[in-house]
Amino acid sequence: LEDKAPQLGAALAYYTVFSLAPLILVLLAVIGFIFRKDPAGAWDRMTEQMSYFLDPSGIKVVQSIAETAAKPSAGLLATIIGVALALFGASGVFGQLQDALNTIWGVKAKPGAAIKDFLGIRFLSFAMVAGVCFLLLVTLAVEAILKGFSHYVQQVLPGGVVVAVTVYIVFDLSIIIFLFAAMFKYLPDVEVRWRDVVVGATMTALLFLFGKWALGLYLGSGAAGSAYGAASSLITLLLWIYYSSQILLFGAEFTQVYAQRAGRGVTPDEHAVQVETTEVETGNRGS
Repeated sequence: LEDKAPQLGAALAYYTVFSLAPLILVLLAVIGFIFRKDPAGAWDRMTEQMSYFLDPSGIKVVQSIAETAAKPSAGLLATIIGVALALFGASGVFGQLQDALNTIWGVKAKPGAAIKDFLGIRFLSFAMVAGVCFLLLVTLAVEAILKGFSHYVQQVLPGGVVVAVTVYIVFDLSIIIFLFAAMFKYLPDVEVRWRDVVVGATMTALLFLFGKWALGLYLGSGAAGSAYGAASSLITLLLWIYYSSQILLFGAEFTQVYAQRAGRGVTPDEHAVQVETTEVETGNRGS
């Protein structure tokens, strides 16, 4: 609460909702370029991968946005401009996430930062967008390999189903741990050891999976968004992102505390300074 996590989570949910359409447009462009023979099938498999992070109502909103974005464009130039603007818009959520993590970890950019620092931050956000797209594409290939492995194991081993399910669970958990670790390591303006980051990311991933299950029970009942009529899917998605962001920010707090007490600590990098808050209580003035 001292780091204003509820407010930071609300801001992050706001930026995520408005960055969702640009991010989907970028994904569609990448999928259309790589999977030219069957882009629709690749997108369907991509939405299956998104189920790691979103509930069914969120997937419904994503599919609706994708259907609108996939409509024929005015031409090549309009498509290029649209993708460029989409990249800029999609990077906004990572910029907001960076600001939230800096607040939680008690650092900020040095006063009077040059324009190159701003461009560096924006480039890092672009890199995170590209990294997320790349990771989702990689999971498509790995998922196909795991399906083949699952069928083989079930035919060869008596308890093959248990082995296959275990492999899927480990794979899902590894993806989430990797994403959280990359966020904690590269987004904030701090220097922190990979060992401390991995411990914090693992804790965050376990909390995220449990929270996903608990939120799915609550939001799946329809009680949260039923009062909003046609906008219920969007409101449910907004609530999902908000509560998920609280788990992410709690994980960042845990990582900071763990690094300070059990690791080598968290120190500002060369472009940032430590922020310390001092409470001063003044007495009544006058005689």
